[in-house]
Amino acid sequence: MIRISAYQNQKFNYPIYIISNKQDLVSCVEENIGDFSTTVIFVDSFIKGLDSTNQILKIFSDVLNSLNRRILVCHLEPGKQSKNLNTIEFLANWLLKNNVQRDSLFISIGGGVIGDLIGFLSSIYFRGVSLAHIPTNLISMTDSAIGGKTAVNTSGHVNTLGTYKHPNFTLIYLDFLSSLPQRDFVAGFAEIIKISIIKNQGLFELIQNLSRKNFSNQIELKELESILATSIKYKLDFTDGDIQENNKRLFLNIGHTFGHAIESIQDLNTEEYYRHGEAVSLGLISCISLSDKIFKTHNLTLIKELLSTFNLPTRIPEEYIVKLGLSREVLLDKLVETAMNDKKGKGKKLTIILLNDFYNPVLFKTDEKSIIKEAFKEIL
Repeated sequence: MIRISAYQNQKFNYPIYIISNKQDLVSCVEENIGDFSTTVIFVDSFIKGLDSTNQILKIFSDVLNSLNRRILVCHLEPGKQSKNLNTIEFLANWLLKNNVQRDSLFISIGGGVIGDLIGFLSSIYFRGVSLAHIPTNLISMTDSAIGGKTAVNTSGHVNTLGTYKHPNFTLIYLDFLSSLPQRDFVAGFAEIIKISIIKNQGLFELIQNLSRKNFSNQIELKELESILATSIKYKLDFTDGDIQENNKRLFLNIGHTFGHAIESIQDLNTEEYYRHGEAVSLGLISCISLSDKIFKTHNLTLIKELLSTFNLPTRIPEEYIVKLGLSREVLLDKLVETAMNDKKGKGKKLTIILLNDFYNPVLFKTDEKSIIKEAFKEIL
């Protein structure tokens, strides 16, 4: 078991556990369950039949029953179609009907959508209840469950409404990764690759070494633990002292202005064409392409090759354009407009993160749509 202390010098410090066996799982639950009137566990319905999920639910049930505490379980539909205010209102009414009070603990078991949704709910239900995360895919383990961000979508825009809410603890159970579809597993590496190119402490080399092997979610446990722990520590470094994105945390958004635009133009009421990590991969290509043009660097080929090794997209196919029912020119204009309205923009200028060179991210402000259009052209 690896234990990482998040934000040690802050009032909201909490432990993050990386666990690979059942006995450590039991110990962690017993240590962190706390004295709550009710523990409400929200489970991604996509994983409700997995052995890992059943193990965790049984452990929580056994521990809480031995303490004579109440436990409720609620299954939630995954996907961005659930990540909205309608779901929040439905859940709030369900909690009220079950007499769930403020001295409760909400636990999310699932990917980024469930974590964001329950994080947001926990931050506003009776003005805030305690929270714990059990992320179940790679992208939520290394990114969305770390750093305290919560959010729901509005029509046509991703993560429009959100808060900052830190958990009491985060529990990463590696057994979940062995049951992930390969596509969902590799999508998580986009966020790990993203953070590896903005901080020079060996993570990029670890990923390069991994990419040279026959990559799959069956990689050696110790190797995966090392990559996860390093990536999490990187994110904590960037967020510590800048929780609300006024300075260094902004660098974590590299590729995301472009990636969020790709996500946002998808129909959020249907199954997404691109996973979040896949959209980030495309966003990184746009970002590095623009960075090479502005700073006269030559990093695009290396990043393309690395992303391709992990079967991550580096170009939008014709199939996607046809699915959207748009011409290439209209799609390009729509992507630019969506990016220019990104929440990281201030005033009339858009703030994006570019790479002056490896491990040297910079803030770049522009109000020129032509610059953003050139970046998107790289993936179209």
